[in-house]
Amino acid sequence: MSQSELARAIGVTQGSINQLISGRSRGSKHLHKIARELQTTPEYLSGEADRPEMGAENMLSHTEREWLRLIEALTPAVRTPLMQMLREMVRVQQGGRSSTLHDPSSEFLGFNR
Repeated sequence: MSQSELARAIGVTQGSINQLISGRSRGSKHLHKIARELQTTPEYLSGEADRPEMGAENMLSHTEREWLRLIEALTPAVRTPLMQMLREMVRVQQGGRSSTLHDPSSEFLGFNR
C-alpha cells in the first residue's frame, strides 16, 4: 500500500503519512485508523511492541469485544447451535435459500413455530 493509498483510506494527506514515516511528526490522532488499515496495532507502529500482532485485541471495536465476551460466556451446548443459526442467517442474508423450512432460531430457542 502506498502512502497516498493509506492517506486516502484514513482521510489524511499523503504529507501527513510521510511526516509520520520519516519521524518529522511524533504520534498521530489517527494512529488507530492507520493501524487498522495496515492490519496491525498502534503499539507496533509506535515501537511499543516487537511483533505486529501484539495487542491485537485492542483492534476490536467495543461492540466486537462485547460479542466475544458474550459468546465465550456460553456453554458449548448453547454455543454450537447459536453458531449454526448465525451461519444460516448470514447465508440467507447473502441471497442463499434457507436449508430449513422453519425459522432456524426456533430450533435454537427450543420451540417450533
